[in-house]
Amino acid sequence: MLIHLIIISVSFASTEVNKFINKTEKDFNQIFKNQLHDSGYHSVKIGLKTVSKLENPSPATSYGGENYRGRSTSGIFWIYINEITAEMITKYPDTIQLILCHELGHAIGGAPIGLGQRNVSTFEKAKNVTISIEGQADYFATLKCLPNIWANSNSSNEFNHNLFVSPEESEACKIQHGQRSDRVRTCERSLVAARKIPEFSFDYTIQLNLKYQQELQNDSYTFKFNNYNTGPTNELLSEHPSPDCRYETLVSGALCNADSKIPLSLVDEKQGTCHGNQVGSRPTCWYNP
Repeated sequence: MLIHLIIISVSFASTEVNKFINKTEKDFNQIFKNQLHDSGYHSVKIGLKTVSKLENPSPATSYGGENYRGRSTSGIFWIYINEITAEMITKYPDTIQLILCHELGHAIGGAPIGLGQRNVSTFEKAKNVTISIEGQADYFATLKCLPNIWANSNSSNEFNHNLFVSPEESEACKIQHGQRSDRVRTCERSLVAARKIPEFSFDYTIQLNLKYQQELQNDSYTFKFNNYNTGPTNELLSEHPSPDCRYETLVSGALCNADSKIPLSLVDEKQGTCHGNQVGSRPTCWYNP
């Protein structure tokens, strides 16, 4: 399978933004080679571009359908970040990479899958457009994506361990990943990136309102490790879970000690994951096997 990864430059992007995007391009390309195997996409292209006109208030969006704004995109997957997100890359590089990994997870995050926002749980029903559902895309982000792109980039100049990681987070990562120092480091870094999502979201909404003269509600909330205000669901939730549920999912992916190199499957929800009563399993606030 040929995997193509493209980058669309934008005039207002700074050197640091372009550097970040180019590195992400390279890293995502490698993930596609290692992880993509049964997604149904016959040719994959990922475009990371910032847009000057606000088309979606989300920091990042993705698309994998048949036709998008007049372009023939059969079998093609796209990721976009808008200019507000681009301007925040230097302040929140890890959290933004986490967000982009979530978008990538819609393409190669494995089962459970669906058609857009519809709740479809079998590959046969979703064979035309395969999109991993929201909770699964979150799980993929810290289970597979971040461990792969950060495996060789956890140096102190990229991630100041002592400044950000709490003792509780560090201990949990060490218990789960043992003597594998690279996985411990990536686990800690992933937990920090996830915990900083509320801070990023608050700043993002402020900048969004300033730039586009909007008055979007800016809810202030925080995440606390191992303290989730969630409960079990009676059925598989295909749309966005609650913020706490999403945080619990990101933490679970980071703590799961399954091999990050094993691809996730569209038909076998257990492949390459933690499951059942294992630490790092998908949380029941959205997942109902």
